[in-house]
Amino acid sequence: MSALADSGPIGTGHHPPLGELLVHRGLITAEQLDAGIAEQGRSPRPLGEILIALGFVSPATIAQALATQHGSLLKTEYGYATGFDSQRPAGVSGVPPATVEPLQAARVAPPPPPPPPPPALVVAEPAPPPMPEPAPPEVPVELPPATAEPVQAAAPPEVPVELPPAAVAPVPVPPAEADPTAGQVAALEAELAAARDVVRAFAERVQQLEAERDQAHAEVEGTSPEQVSALEHRLDEALAQVAALGREREELAAAVSERDAAIERLRSATDSLHEKIGRLGALEAELEEARAQRQEAELAEARAQRREAPLSFDVEAFTNRVAELEDALVVEVAGRNELEAAVAERDARISALEEVVREQPWASSERHLLFFRGDDGYGLVELDGPPPLPGARIDAPGATGPQIVTRVAPAPLPGHALPCAYLVAA
Repeated sequence: MSALADSGPIGTGHHPPLGELLVHRGLITAEQLDAGIAEQGRSPRPLGEILIALGFVSPATIAQALATQHGSLLKTEYGYATGFDSQRPAGVSGVPPATVEPLQAARVAPPPPPPPPPPALVVAEPAPPPMPEPAPPEVPVELPPATAEPVQAAAPPEVPVELPPAAVAPVPVPPAEADPTAGQVAALEAELAAARDVVRAFAERVQQLEAERDQAHAEVEGTSPEQVSALEHRLDEALAQVAALGREREELAAAVSERDAAIERLRSATDSLHEKIGRLGALEAELEEARAQRQEAELAEARAQRREAPLSFDVEAFTNRVAELEDALVVEVAGRNELEAAVAERDARISALEEVVREQPWASSERHLLFFRGDDGYGLVELDGPPPLPGARIDAPGATGPQIVTRVAPAPLPGHALPCAYLVAA
């Protein structure tokens, strides 16, 4: 008879269910147990069979767990097992393998007073659950009347017979009466040999796992403090580069904001200049009209003088007005010249800014280089983001003191497509 790998307790009920027993002993995780229970809800199979099918445990582990629930030696569908808390073979650590421990003792019951029936060797297997109390397998032997010796009153009630671990030896019986149990004993010996093969395979696997564990410990312990310090130093340098990049981006954003503000101011000045130019055009039109009136007045005066007739037109007042208009025209012309100079200066600044933008083809570059001269020679550092603008004042990693960007050009390395900002000490 064999025990199924079910999820319920087997035996006296003093042990937890199969899943809790495996989790408590660290053989599976709680997540693996939940997955097995969920699969059991979809497929009504024993939990142990499901855990084996999912690859979480081995059949030998399920057999040991069932034997632990049973409390003694147990034959399961995965072979014989003794339980987790049984004595393990020498050199085997971890989960006890599914095996058959040597029978503790075979008890030979004394014959009753009346004549017993013919001898029969009965091998008792564990009864299916529930069982009132687990008990080790016993091999009762009843002696026939022909060979049984009268038992004295002082004889002990039970005689323990120790069996060697190498094999399950049959209980000594008279040669003539041993044939009925020979087949059962041979089957037990074959199952014991198979269980020992499982023990050897499990021991080899445990040794392999221990070697892997020792190798992992050696790798972890092999990390020296110098390597840890070097990694921390590289991390600090990376953080410093990120901070410098953030400052450069802030400076670039401020420069762009200042440029936009300057362009807006120039646009306002241009609009004001256009307004003044419009007023100047009106003054010029008025001046032309005044000149035309003066010419007409001069012609009228000439005609009047020729006719020697009195004139009603105030030539002096008109002349004064013309002089005032000419003075105003001079002032407006001077103002227009100043505005035209301001517009020219504005256009020059806009052209310069546009030239800077045109000369900055790497505004969308994701990385750039900084080329500078340090204490130990020339340095070349690669950073994230677009390069700084010419004339910017920056702090380059590894450089002594602040640096000024003189120009931005392709990298000095052959075949390198990143832009490079060439720096000089400030």
